[in-house]
Amino acid sequence: MAMTRLPAADVGAALCARCGACCDGTLFDVVPVAPEEAAPLRARGLDPFPRDHEADLVVAAPCTAHTGAGCAIYAERPGACASYRCRLLREVADGAVSVGQAREVIGRARALADDLRCRVGAAHLGLRRAVELRRLEGAVDAELFADAAELGALLDRIAGD
Repeated sequence: MAMTRLPAADVGAALCARCGACCDGTLFDVVPVAPEEAAPLRARGLDPFPRDHEADLVVAAPCTAHTGAGCAIYAERPGACASYRCRLLREVADGAVSVGQAREVIGRARALADDLRCRVGAAHLGLRRAVELRRLEGAVDAELFADAAELGALLDRIAGD
């Protein structure tokens, strides 16, 4: 049974600020930046840099403009941020998933991400990268890696393709 379709702005207001996984380093390590966006972003305190010796510019995540309550530069955020719509957001907007169901997924993902971030010291590093570094350092923490796997499955549910 299909659920009521919601206006995109209502869905974003209901979910995006609560989630923030695309901004805080949980989903992505970097955000692509168009060359013409670099100077305005620098003026707002972000530091676009070339990715892996390429000409393409990126901003590192966690993004310093993400305050936990939203984006401090929302009106001037990078085009990649403005156009990004995760799978969960699209499913709620289409009426396939309720806002309540989406909030449950986001709540569990947030709790796991916050816990893992504390356990691996990922304050200034993307969460997936921090967990992988722990693995490469030879950490043997079955609970940590099980929680990271659960978070990965939730992030796949949230972001999808």
